[in-house]
Amino acid sequence: MWFSKRLPVAAPHSPRRRPYRPAVGSLEARLVPTMTFHGGSVIPHVKVQALYLGSDWSSSARLYQQTGQLEGFCQYVVHSRYMTMLGSMGYGVGRGSWSQGAIDPLVIDKGYYLEDSAIQGRIQDAISAGDLRSPDASRLYVVFVEGGVSLIDGAGDSSDGAQGDSGGYFGYHNQFDGGDAYGRGVAIHYAVVTYPGAGNPYDRHLHGAQRVVGTMTSTASHEIAEAATDPDGDGWFDARGNEVGDVADDDALLGGYVVQALVNKRERECVPPGARWLSHEYFGAAPYDSPFSGDARDHRHGQPAPFDHTVSDAVFAAGPGLAMK
Repeated sequence: MWFSKRLPVAAPHSPRRRPYRPAVGSLEARLVPTMTFHGGSVIPHVKVQALYLGSDWSSSARLYQQTGQLEGFCQYVVHSRYMTMLGSMGYGVGRGSWSQGAIDPLVIDKGYYLEDSAIQGRIQDAISAGDLRSPDASRLYVVFVEGGVSLIDGAGDSSDGAQGDSGGYFGYHNQFDGGDAYGRGVAIHYAVVTYPGAGNPYDRHLHGAQRVVGTMTSTASHEIAEAATDPDGDGWFDARGNEVGDVADDDALLGGYVVQALVNKRERECVPPGARWLSHEYFGAAPYDSPFSGDARDHRHGQPAPFDHTVSDAVFAAGPGLAMK
């Protein structure tokens, strides 16, 4: 069953996957790595391609224009310091590559939830038709769902918070056993990004022109980073199952695009050099803009992380994958 009846609900303030907020701990305790590797795989150089799901992406001039913005973001972010930051923090991930996306003109009944199984089916159909590049171990399809559609993920949780216990979400990443363009079996990795509004949450840190597309690019950056560092559920996450974007809750402007901060192994928020913080829930009202914006800060206390400037220009100049300072 691809569609479930959707009930009207007010848009919640929600995290991207789960309503987890860590308890306050001492700075000394944060010196012990809490983001650990669980023996599985990562995607060192992720190959991103977008699928714009829904007929509105082509029939609405406004949404069609947004596909251009989202394409520009996907092309930029995989080649940017956002990805090499993950390597510099020790996650084994660096710059990736990008392929031009495709629009799937599916007519979606917005009175019903769009289920994850339907999204998987549309991805597979687009692969089989040659509209998407053939999947491999590094390929990640980023599915941007048209506006007015709420989702149900593989766990039965809805993006509007009315179903399940997630409290709502901006997006998620997953994988399924599918086939390539020749019908050969392969694991297919994908991320799904909701369109904010009509029940789906907005990023509460963003306003004005950034609110819609910025919410989507922030979510996409979160899911690309997590899909690269934990593609199969056995990569990098903490003892509570939180991945590198789940604990972070702030945004930054990088290359003109809104991205979400990520956490290092000690779960302190970081953004790359050259990025500027946009949200300061833990830092107070005044913008924080150090000589290099990759200064790590403990996001629970709003204090500098002692001896833990994990992402500096010197690290980036030397290249990704270096040991943390």
